[in-house]
Amino acid sequence: MPAAEAVALFLDNACIPVDVRDDGQAGRIPGSFRLRQATFDDDLRDVFDFLSPADPLLVYGDGNLLVAAAVAGRLQERGFTDIRLLGGSLAAWEKAGGQGDAAGPAAPDDREAAGD
Repeated sequence: MPAAEAVALFLDNACIPVDVRDDGQAGRIPGSFRLRQATFDDDLRDVFDFLSPADPLLVYGDGNLLVAAAVAGRLQERGFTDIRLLGGSLAAWEKAGGQGDAAGPAAPDDREAAGD
C-alpha cells in the first residue's frame, strides 16, 4: 500500500501499525507494537490480549517487503484477515506526512503500565 494511503488510514483510526523491524532501529509509527520475524510467536503472545484477528493491521518495516510479507503471512496463518503492507519504510511514511515517534514500539509491559 502506498505510504500516503497508509497515512490516511491511520489518521482515520482505521488500522493498527505493526513494526516488524529488529530491535535497535530508531523511530516508529505512534501506537505501533512490535512483531519481529525471529521472535514472532513470543511477540504475538505478548499482544494477544488486546489484538483481535479482525483488527485491521498495517505492517511496516525497514523497506524490505520480504520481511514484512513474511510476518503478514504468519499473521494470516493465525486467522488475521485484514493486513496491509506499507510500501517503503518509516522514512516513506514520514515523507507522506505521517508522524513519527522517536521512541521504539511499545513493549507489552509499557502498554500495561499505560493502561492500554
